[in-house]
Amino acid sequence: MPDAPGALMRDEGRVRAQVTVRLTWLLLFRAVVTTVLLTTALVLRATSADSLFGQAAVGLFIVAALSYAAILAGALWLRLLGDRHVVAVAYSQLLFDAVVMTALVVITGGVESVFVFAFSLTVLNGAAVLGRRAALALAAVAAALFTIVAALEITGVMLPLAVERAPTLREVLPSFLTNTASFVLVAILGGYLTEQLQKASERLDVTSARMARLEELYLAVLESLPSGVLTIDGADRVVYVNEAGAHILGRSPSELVGDHLDRAAPALSATGAAENARFERTTGAGDRSRIIGGTVARLVGLEGVAGHVIVYQDLTELRQLQLDVARAERLAELGRFAAGLAHEIRNPLAAMIGCLQLLRADAQAAARAAASTSAGTAPAGSAPAGSAPAGSAEGARMLDIVQREAERLSGLVTEFLTYARPSPPSLEPVPLLALVRETVDALRAGLDGAIALSVEGTETWASCDPSQLKQVVWNLVGNATQALQAIERPDKRVVAQVGSDGDDAVVTVDDNGPGVPPEIRARIFEPFFTTRPEGTGLGLATVHQVLVQQGGRISLGDSPLGGARFTVRLPIAGLDASAVSGSR
Repeated sequence: MPDAPGALMRDEGRVRAQVTVRLTWLLLFRAVVTTVLLTTALVLRATSADSLFGQAAVGLFIVAALSYAAILAGALWLRLLGDRHVVAVAYSQLLFDAVVMTALVVITGGVESVFVFAFSLTVLNGAAVLGRRAALALAAVAAALFTIVAALEITGVMLPLAVERAPTLREVLPSFLTNTASFVLVAILGGYLTEQLQKASERLDVTSARMARLEELYLAVLESLPSGVLTIDGADRVVYVNEAGAHILGRSPSELVGDHLDRAAPALSATGAAENARFERTTGAGDRSRIIGGTVARLVGLEGVAGHVIVYQDLTELRQLQLDVARAERLAELGRFAAGLAHEIRNPLAAMIGCLQLLRADAQAAARAAASTSAGTAPAGSAPAGSAPAGSAEGARMLDIVQREAERLSGLVTEFLTYARPSPPSLEPVPLLALVRETVDALRAGLDGAIALSVEGTETWASCDPSQLKQVVWNLVGNATQALQAIERPDKRVVAQVGSDGDDAVVTVDDNGPGVPPEIRARIFEPFFTTRPEGTGLGLATVHQVLVQQGGRISLGDSPLGGARFTVRLPIAGLDASAVSGSR
């Protein structure tokens, strides 16, 4: 039992603290009683002409003075020394009460005094302050003092005021026995009640401590949950919300508690009152849109409390991850299909192009032979002059068409292969602003000036493959210019901006074109999906795949310019510009 001394010291400290509080109340009670006695003495002194009342008033003055002195002494002790020897101080105060009550009884009539009950009051005070043992000890002291008063009165040594002769034992004995018995009974009953009250107080303290601990545990569990927990009353006012729930809603708990649910959290309003009802709702618009989902249930287990508890999570990243996984699965399947298809088609195409080149060379040779033959004498039975050249010209034209289409088909297959089997990226620190400006300048040279291209932002270094990232920027800015060429407006603009956001290097491409309709945004990065008749549907799909390989990502939103905004995020390089330029 290594902790027994510590537990004993804690128990002693708790007892001293309790005695200190009770002694403080005892001194306050005595001050009230003393003030009443003093007031009574003053009234007797002022209103009665009888010398007996005057003498009694003088005695009451003395008793009141001694009582105030004892109160002052006890108060100074508690003020200066606290609970040091407080039990001994309490005993001394109670013994002083017994002595004062004895003087009061002597002054006001001795054994027959109406203030004999004050002894019982002192015993009861002892039980309240120090318990049953102190009450029994004070009962014994009170009985002894009362016996002394009775003995002095019977022997005539000390007669109370207005008593002319000493009473006999027979006259005093009934009152004496009754009062001394009452002292003992009050001590037993007061001690028992005090012990019961002490036990009940201790049980209440233990229960309160357990409840406080349980409340702390519940609060700690709720505050540690990554999910939001919000409770509302019957009037749909927020009663409680944990930190995670307030963070999901973008507000603080103090702002939410007490407010109506429709104003505090519109994303959770009208979620249904049925038990275990599930909900999922999209809030916000554009890049700030969030998906919040969870469960709402009735509050149960609290009598007289009507309301609901809502447990919810921010599902935005989860839903985006699910979309990315589904897209990746579709892309993987399409990639395998495209790779197999391209492998089967490319070799025949190569042979076809080679044969077509030979046929074209033969056709040209035949045309030259026909021309030389027509210059001399034509043999009998030969074709009419001019027929060979005409046929050779038509054949050459058709061969040109076949070769052109075959080369176009070969380019398409090459594009398929680029998407299906992209080359692994070679990552290095790259200055994004310089790369974007270089790419946009190259694009600007091929435009007629009807579309204004601009690059803004600050130099930011990203970890990426520069050649592949140039192709990404080229595709995004090129798509924006093509979208603007299809509309009629005087101020056509495309703005590329470079910056950073936390651990991400960010490139945004904005335009003031028609934008992307919401119904097709979910498919915009799928392969073979395109809105242009001449498009292959592989440009944005390739951009998405290239960025994923480099640890980046791309998203589509609404542009402040009125059109579409493509946002590219890449891991920011762990080197500053000066360090990288020095290393290069």
